[in-house]
Order: sequence, then C-alpha cells, then structure tokens
Amino acid sequence: MLERQGTSLLGGVLAKGSHKRRFLGDEVKRIPVREGSIRATLFQPPGGVRVQRGRSKTRLVADLGQRKLDRQLSLVLLGTEIQRGKFSLRVAVARGVPFLTTRMLRICLSHCPRRTSIVNCGGWWSRRDQRARFSVSACLMEPRLSFSPPDHSLFDQPLAISVEGLRPEQEVGLRASLEDERGERFESRAFYRADGEGRLDLQRSPALEGGTFSGLEPMGLLWALQPLKPLRRLVKRDVERPFRLELEVLERQGESLSGGVLAKGFHDRRFLGDGVKRIPVREGSIRATLFQPPGKGPFPGIIHIPGTGGGIPESSACLMANHGFAILALAYYGYEDLPKDMKEFHLEYFEEAVNYMLKHPVVKGPGIGLLGHSKGGDLCISMASFLKGITAIVTVNGSIANFRRSANSARSSGILRQPSMWQRVMGRAWGFRLVFLRGPGHPLKRIIPKSYGRRGLVTLSVTPAVGLADRPAKMTIEGLAPLQGVTLRALVANGHGSLFDACAHYQADQQGGIDLSKDVSRGGDYVGLEPMGLFWSLSPATIEKPYQRLEPEDVESPVKVQITVHQEYSQPGAIPGQVLAQTIVERWFTLPGVRRIRLKEGAIRGSLFLPPGNGPFPGVIDMFGDEGGLIEFRSSLLATHGFAALSLPYFNFEDLPKVMDDFHLEYFEEAARFLLRHPKVKKPGIGVIGTGKGGELALSMMTFLPEVVAAVCISGCSSITATALHYGKQTLPGLCFNMSRIKILDNGVFDIYEALDDPRNPANSQSRIPIEKAEGHFLFVVGEDDHNWKSSFFQVSMRVDFACHSNQGWRR
Repeated sequence: MLERQGTSLLGGVLAKGSHKRRFLGDEVKRIPVREGSIRATLFQPPGGVRVQRGRSKTRLVADLGQRKLDRQLSLVLLGTEIQRGKFSLRVAVARGVPFLTTRMLRICLSHCPRRTSIVNCGGWWSRRDQRARFSVSACLMEPRLSFSPPDHSLFDQPLAISVEGLRPEQEVGLRASLEDERGERFESRAFYRADGEGRLDLQRSPALEGGTFSGLEPMGLLWALQPLKPLRRLVKRDVERPFRLELEVLERQGESLSGGVLAKGFHDRRFLGDGVKRIPVREGSIRATLFQPPGKGPFPGIIHIPGTGGGIPESSACLMANHGFAILALAYYGYEDLPKDMKEFHLEYFEEAVNYMLKHPVVKGPGIGLLGHSKGGDLCISMASFLKGITAIVTVNGSIANFRRSANSARSSGILRQPSMWQRVMGRAWGFRLVFLRGPGHPLKRIIPKSYGRRGLVTLSVTPAVGLADRPAKMTIEGLAPLQGVTLRALVANGHGSLFDACAHYQADQQGGIDLSKDVSRGGDYVGLEPMGLFWSLSPATIEKPYQRLEPEDVESPVKVQITVHQEYSQPGAIPGQVLAQTIVERWFTLPGVRRIRLKEGAIRGSLFLPPGNGPFPGVIDMFGDEGGLIEFRSSLLATHGFAALSLPYFNFEDLPKVMDDFHLEYFEEAARFLLRHPKVKKPGIGVIGTGKGGELALSMMTFLPEVVAAVCISGCSSITATALHYGKQTLPGLCFNMSRIKILDNGVFDIYEALDDPRNPANSQSRIPIEKAEGHFLFVVGEDDHNWKSSFFQVSMRVDFACHSNQGWRR
C-alpha cells in the first residue's frame, strides 16, 4: 500500500503483504494416467460414493464433501437380495443434514451392483436428535428391450427399438439377426451409449463408430443386415410366414461384442397384411399371383416383374397390396411350365397379363402401372413402348436398353434388338445413377407416365410428321393447363449412334395451347420466336463427345427425331420431368423417284443424284470441307428440288488420297465436264456449292473453269488455305496456320480462330483467289459466330475485291 501523489504512486510504502493463489484445492487428487497409448492427468474432486460390502449387508457411504463425520450420509442396505428381487433400505441421516432427497437416493442407488428404481420412499424428521429416518422400498431393474409395434410389424413398416435399465452413459452393443428360408443367417451390429438415465432410444441415439453402420439410423439394424456367407441374398418365397428377428443387447468390450447378454427380444416381420387376399392366377399362359387389398375396390392396378432370378416376386408384391394396390406378381421364366432360361421373350405374353388386369373387376381403370426390378425394368420399358393401357412405370436398378437378351413380338419382330433412341439415352443418362443406388429407401423412383397432363389428355402435333429435312414443320400442343410451363425436347441419333438433343421452355396460353409458330421460347437452347428451333439447335448430348456433326450417312433412310413434352422447365443436359406427350418426326433426304448413281468415271469418284422425270435439269457439284469422304445428304436434297447434283469427294474416299495434300484443279475440271456432258443436265453451264475447304474450291472452279457459271460459298476463305492448288502451270500456295496463335481453352479444345494468316496481308497475295476474273454469279453464306475461322471477315474481303473491280456479279 503506497501514498498517492497526484496520478502517481510515488509515495512511501505504508503496508505490505502476500497471498498465494492456488490451482489445486484441498483433497483434490492428481492422478497421472498412462493407460495404453493415453498420456494424460486425471483430477479427482473430493468426496464421492464408495461401496462397502460385508457378509450380511452392503454399506454405501456418500461423502458430501465435508471432513466432519456428522456431515456423512450413511445408507445401510439390509439384505441385498430378498424375495422377488426387492429389498428394504433403512436410511439414517447424521446431524447437520436436515433432509434426504430422492435425488440423493438415486445417486447412491446408481452405484449398486445392479440398476435399481425407487418404488416408495417415506420417513420422518426428529428435531431432538437432528436425525431423519426413511423407509425405502426399491426393486432391482434388469436391462429391458422393447419394440414398437410390440410383437409384429409389416416388413416395410418402421420399427422403434429402445432399451431401459442400463447404467448412466453405459456403452452397449446391439446385434440383430435372422435366418431366411434357406437357413442362411444374416446379422448386423451397432454400438450405442445410454443417456444419463440409463435409457437408449434408437430414434434419438446415434450409433457409435465400429459397427455395421454409424450415425442416427433408427432402422439401421434392419437395413444393414449382412449375410455371414458372402454373396448371399435374403430370400423370401413363402409370404404367409414372417421373418423372425432376434435382437440382443450385449456388454461392449472394446470393438467386440464378447460380453454377456444383458437383454434379448424377438419380433416378427410380416409380409402379408390383415385382410389381403393371395390368389394364384393360371389364366391362359399367365403364371402369376394376384394380391388383392381388403375391401371391395376398385384399386389401382400394377404388374410386378422380377429380375433375372425368375419365379414369382411375391414378397415385394404383397407389401404393395398392404398399401391399397391390386398387384399381379408375374413370372416370365423359371417357373412351372414357363421357359427355363432367358433365351427369348415374346411380348404377347406380357400383353396377355396387361389385358387380364385391365379386365379384372377389382382393378381401377383406365390404365395400369408397371414395376420392374433389374431385367424386369427393361421389360417394363418395352411393354410401355408397344402395349396399350399402361399409364405409369417404375424401374428399380434397371437399364432402359434391352440388354442381355432379345425381346420380340409378332407385330414388331426385331425392333427391340436395337434399342430405340429413348432407350439409349436413358440407358446412358440414368443407368449409372440407378445401378449404384444401394441401401435403405432408394431415393430414385422414376415414373414415366403416358400423355396425361393436369387437365387430361395432352396432344402434341407436328405437321408434316413425315417430310423433307429442309421443309418447315408446324408444331402445336393442346390440353395443357392455362399458363402451364413445359419443356420441349428433341432427340436424334446419327449413323454412329451418337445422340443429339435440344430443349426449349414454353408457356401455354389461357386455353392451354402452344404454337411454336407464334409463341416464343423462354429458355433452353434458344430463346425467342423460332418455329424450327428444336431442329436447328440440335447439338451433341451431354453424355456424348462434344463438337460432333449431325450428318446422315444413309440418305435413303429417314432421320427419326423424337419430340417430347415434359412437365415443368428442365435445363439442357438435365434429366427432364415426366413426359406429357411425345411423337416421332421423320425427316427425309430423298423422295420416291430420285435416282442415286455411284460414280467411278476416270478419276471421278462420288454419287450422282437425278430428279424424277426426263429433264434436262440444272447441274450442281456439291463439296464439303476438310472432314473428307463422301457426304451425300445435301446432293440428295438438291435432287428433290429439281437439280442434277453430283456429290464430289476429293480425298479420304476409296482410291483418292487419304489426306488433304496439294490439290489439282484438273480433277474438279473433269468432274465439271462430266456433269455438263450428261444428257439429263441442262446447258450451257453448271453451278458449284461448297462448305469450308469446299467453298475455296468452289470459288476456284468459278474463277478458272468456264463450265462453272454460279458458285455458292458457305463459310469459305477468300484465299487457298493449308495446301496448294495447282492448275496447269499456275499454283496458288496455301495460306499458313501460325501454331503460336492457337489457344487452348479451359475444356481442352484448340481455338484456331486467330491461327490463319491474314489473307489481306500483301505478303500473302499469292494465295488469294482472283474471283474478280470470274464471270457468273456468287452467293456467300457465313456464320457470324463461326469460331473455326473468320468467315465473316473473309466475306467482307471478297466484297471489297468485287467493289474494287466493279464486277457486276456481286449481289448483296
């Protein structure tokens, strides 16, 4: 203590003292712990409860933390175990302790060798000797296991499991087991910790690590059942007999359940509910079992088809009957007189089963649903594709393509040997999602209803449904709810099986209709008023390799485009909503009467397409770009419009050069003279149409060959690129690509937009095609979003050339 001087303590010391601030209180024990790998210190407070056992009595002394003897509470248990598991407890309270609470009794009794519960507690208080005497009746409580429902439940019904009578915070193990009809044993186990009252409720208590499962899983002991022998399935054939579930509560010893059994219980898991009828069906060739719910009905009807295990799937079917479905468990092989293996299936058998259900008096119309597992899922898709009366399907762990075996019918023999487009896309887009779903409560239940919307039948109309690929099609939808939002999707496969799709979002009008010629797309792959948007926006599906081209290889077969209307909006690449309506549109590239003639005249290779009739017809040479090969679809379409079209390859076809090397214009000159000499071709000249590299060649033919009087250049360059072009003694060198200007995008794609040298650079003038020398007509078609090269810039360059030379052949 010091004197104060202003704001400082510069005065003398008036007094001085010291005091110790301790960390360890009196009688607190400090115990170093070296148990196993544990390195720690245990601090134990004073007091506690200790047990003193003798021959005839057990004494529990509860030290209340005071050092004086009269502050101790002594509980004397007279006769630790007497008849019927009860004992009497005489309580004496020393001086200074005016009362004894039930909570104190519980603290003391919790340290008994066995768990106890207080039944009755009574006594009196004596002021004279400051003592209280109590008479307590208590009973011993063994751990008890209980179920809810108590004795039996349905196999798919939740089961509540709880344990009482454990020590506070006691760790125990629960083991569940059952045997199937073959005698195979299945077990699961989990570790739990009781609460402060010694209770365990699986609805609230999470399983500890170390068991078959962990975390809060109220039904974990049931869904986690595993066979003792590997690769065994839980088999249930006789649905009238329940599974007997055995559950044991055991003391936990480390990570094992080698301790004693504390409690045991049994519970029956039934399959057939009260009042459900099981009716064997032997109608015609049908081999099945019908499960009918209690009551008069009618009930929603379902056909259940199993997987490759064969037989009748009664266990799953009867469970659905418990929930109000009239369900036919259908066998299709490996049962009675049905085929013994899966060599071949006939759809007529399944059609007979569908008709049986549709005609049954307890089945509610107008249609039925299908439920299939694994191979049964494949068959459900096939049935829904070809049979009438099916309004919904559910596939569980199934594919959409018809794998493993073939399914045939007399009406559509062989159709299912090659999966349809929807089978292919669902098999790819859904297959891995379905196959890898395991465990309890499969979250994916994919339902594909037929064409029913919120107001009833939804109709999708495309006019013409069969037509030429370059003709517009009018598309309308009716039967939707007012202002309902839907997604329209188009899906098509090219000749290699690669999928192309497109989607758009539309909203119905107040009458529930959509007309693509009047209504705008609100999202998807395009927006705005685009009557043919679903066709021109087709691009490789998300599951396919990007940047592929949709080019038909067989021009004599149509391209089948599947158009579907899906409920709600779904983004491109996402799994769409349920189908409200669908149709197939056939897009043809030829007409009856168009002749296709394969050519091998001198050096010329290709195909000549002639329109029907005697002619003569305008002649056109058709060429494509640096992909090479023979591409015929445009020539075939030109023939349908009255042109004699020659599809001309110039490398990578038959005996032509395999790679794009230097070109000689004499090859193209020979083709032009051949076409002009043909008796079906109108004189005096022909036209040329080319895309990409073919566009350069079309401009060159127009410039140097007198037989060519018109040229259409689609996304072509104003100069010769990459490879040189020779004609007689004249050579136009190829414009070079500068590899240093190539960019690699984040997705790994090479961006060559800036790689080509500038054709306007005077140093590259030798490569420029002198189109100002040409006599005839030009048509330039460019894509302003072309990222292969600067198509729009090349077109402007040629426009400048025309303007500089005042050539009247230019038409804007």
